[in-house]
Amino acid sequence: MLFLSAMASTLAMRSFPIDVLLIFDYELQDNRFSPERLEEMQRYFNESTDNGKLYVNYPMVEACKHFLKMPDVEYLKRTVSREDALKYKSIVGNASRYQSFERHFIRPDVDDMIELTAIKALRLCGHNGEAGYESEYRDLDHETIVKAQNDTLRLADEVWVLGTCLLFILDYSTALIDFAGIESKLLG
Repeated sequence: MLFLSAMASTLAMRSFPIDVLLIFDYELQDNRFSPERLEEMQRYFNESTDNGKLYVNYPMVEACKHFLKMPDVEYLKRTVSREDALKYKSIVGNASRYQSFERHFIRPDVDDMIELTAIKALRLCGHNGEAGYESEYRDLDHETIVKAQNDTLRLADEVWVLGTCLLFILDYSTALIDFAGIESKLLG
C-alpha cells in the first residue's frame, strides 16, 4: 500500500512539470567569455521542464527596454559594438523611453516589444515571415540565435540587441500575443 501511495504521489508530481529558466547576459566584457561555451550551454539547456531553458540577453538584460518608442521598427536593425557593450546600461538609460517598469510600460507597448523581439529572433534564425510569424515561432531555435550572434561578433565585432527573456511569454503560449496582422501593424 505504501508503494502504491508513493507511486501515485510521484505520478501526481509529474503531471505538473516545473519550468526552470536560466537567464544570462552575453557578457562580452567578461575575460572568461567564450562563444563556444555559450553554444554548448544553449544546446544542453534547451527545455524548461528538463535541464532548464537558457535565455541569453544580447548584450544584457537592458536589451528588453532598448526601445525608443512604439512601435520601434528600428529595433529590428539595432546592434551594439563590443566596445559599446561596456557602456550599454548608460546607452539604454540615455536613449530608451522605457526607464521604469512601474511607470512607463503599458500592456500594448509590452506586447509590441515581445512581438518585435520575436520577429528579430526569427530573422536571426533565417525566417522571413512568409509562413506567418506564429507558425514560424514554434520552430524558433535559441541555439541558432546564439550561433548567429557569435558569427556577427566574429565578423563585425558587434551583436544584435535582443532581450530573449521576453520570449518566455511566447514559449509559454503563443496565444498570449496576437500575431495576426503583425507585419502590417508593426512593420507597415
